[in-house]
Amino acid sequence: YDCSQHWAKDDINRAADAGWVSGVGGGLFQPNDALTRAMFVTVLGQLAQINEADYTTVSFSDVTPGSWYAPFVAWAAQQDIVSGTGNGRFEPSAPITREQMAAIIARYVQSTGKALPTIADPVVFKDKEAVSAWARDGVELMRTTGIISGDGRGYFNPRGLATRAQAATVFMRLREASLRSQTQS
Repeated sequence: YDCSQHWAKDDINRAADAGWVSGVGGGLFQPNDALTRAMFVTVLGQLAQINEADYTTVSFSDVTPGSWYAPFVAWAAQQDIVSGTGNGRFEPSAPITREQMAAIIARYVQSTGKALPTIADPVVFKDKEAVSAWARDGVELMRTTGIISGDGRGYFNPRGLATRAQAATVFMRLREASLRSQTQS
């Protein structure tokens, strides 16, 4: 992909090799573009290796039955990994925020019943008070496991949009942490 100089190039290429992420055509990945909620949940379902045929019921009014993301959203809803954005909606084409990403991954980890290893010296986010109450536990788990880190100045930026590169890095860190937890048990 077009990320030879990008900070996340190794994670992007490894995530692409695993089949979790793909480019936007023409050999491009567009690492700095925002990732939608539908894309994020789809990649998470691919990481979990779900059988798409097992998830045919759509529980959100704005998720189109038969769409490429519908089985992944159905799986995530059935596993209590996502609960939507209110009023029976999921908002699949909305860009995912960093705190939404953290909360969804934390719920996914909880659904697996596995504990992830913590890192030795997790950063303390300077803007931790800005994290929405519903996302605090998820952000804290991501912080203590090192799956989601802040920016170079120590800010989490909870309502910032997660880029495709950030998501690829998060998925690779989640996979590595999951593999470490399996070898420790």
